[in-house]
Amino acid sequence: HKRFPSWTREGDALIFSQVSDDSHTQGLFRLTIASREISTFFDTSAEETQPVVSPDGLRVAFVSFPEDTPESNRDIYVLDLATMEATQMTTHPALDWYPWWGLDSREVYFISFRQTGNPALWATSKDDSTAQLIVPIVSFNSYYVGLMDAFLPIANP
Repeated sequence: HKRFPSWTREGDALIFSQVSDDSHTQGLFRLTIASREISTFFDTSAEETQPVVSPDGLRVAFVSFPEDTPESNRDIYVLDLATMEATQMTTHPALDWYPWWGLDSREVYFISFRQTGNPALWATSKDDSTAQLIVPIVSFNSYYVGLMDAFLPIANP
């Protein structure tokens, strides 16, 4: 399945996640709209999913966890598109997921279960040392995530 589509700033491509034939884990892929060509965008032996392109188009936030890490310990990473180097933004043992950019591309917002095991909206601009609680979430239904969790009905060429 092709999941979590995010438009590039230019609007000519989508970045999304799917299982990679190479790593056999979730990786990040690029769909070029004009040609309908799908290419590997960023793929390691870890799971990479939930990509979100920053409003300035310079970075992609995503969720990742290495093979040897429990699935409940997902962290937020940011991929610099100029260097294609990923930086880990969160290191908390709790689940951090569903990243989203602030409009100025400076902060990454995300859902975390780091306080009392209940979900809350957090933000960070650099790493876990700058993570701030924005607001607790009283009711959280993982099925209600809107366009962040959409399937792309596009067959591989």
